[in-house]
Amino acid sequence: MPEFNFTLNIADANLYKLHLDKLDTTANVTMLLTSDFKGNSIDNIDGEIKILNSKFRKYNNNLELNDFSIKTYKEGEKPVLSLRTDFVDADIKGYYNFAGLRASLNPLLYP
Repeated sequence: MPEFNFTLNIADANLYKLHLDKLDTTANVTMLLTSDFKGNSIDNIDGEIKILNSKFRKYNNNLELNDFSIKTYKEGEKPVLSLRTDFVDADIKGYYNFAGLRASLNPLLYP
């Protein structure tokens, strides 16, 4: 199983100049990302990914997020996904399939 343990520090990355956003010349991101997890798909990740002191700009609108954490672990035999942010805290307990989530949401988002 692949293991990841790294830190990424991005300071004022212009997403337009990096060709990650082709429409908005003001698109910008600043963040500190730390990760310590193992897994080879979104459905079997075990560990934590944190985004700290982040700032996102899109069409001159700013979003600041000081603390964002996604942590996965097992409680007994059931998987748990824990989300902690400045705005919302949530736990998903039980069996889930995130790989199939996009296909499930497409009819709702694009009727």
